[in-house]
Amino acid sequence: MVQNKKFGFTLIELLVVISIIILFSGLSLAGYSKLNEENKLKSDTKKFESTVELVRKKAIVGDTGGCTGTISNYSIQYTSSQYMINISCNNGSLNNPIATYKLLSNVSIKTSGTITFPFQTNGVSSSSNLIFQNTNIPKCYKLTIQTSGIVDELGPSVSACN
Repeated sequence: MVQNKKFGFTLIELLVVISIIILFSGLSLAGYSKLNEENKLKSDTKKFESTVELVRKKAIVGDTGGCTGTISNYSIQYTSSQYMINISCNNGSLNNPIATYKLLSNVSIKTSGTITFPFQTNGVSSSSNLIFQNTNIPKCYKLTIQTSGIVDELGPSVSACN
């Protein structure tokens, strides 16, 4: 007697497997989106931290930045959406902008202000606290710039947002 065996999957088995694949794909996309937003926040915070170190070093070594005459200070002026490096020359041209950096989308600094680095000194005129936040996730980075010019970072955390 010849048996007729059929190999393959039933329609229900295929639907179950496809449903499971779609479910896992949706979950991984949501996780990827959150990870992408966290990386934006971390990237902008690290970039600002590097900028503070660069400006601090320029002030310490006495980089004139193209100014003629004497220089009083370097500064970083920051708003919620961007920050700018300035150099203050005593030849009548105060706060010459050197570079402007825009923050990535959904990333902002909670406060506005200026960090001043007196010329040829090791430090800043006063300490500052900055909070970087991404509006799409409940995490923030907190940067503290000490009077010595050292940057301390706290984050990412939810408590830093408060």
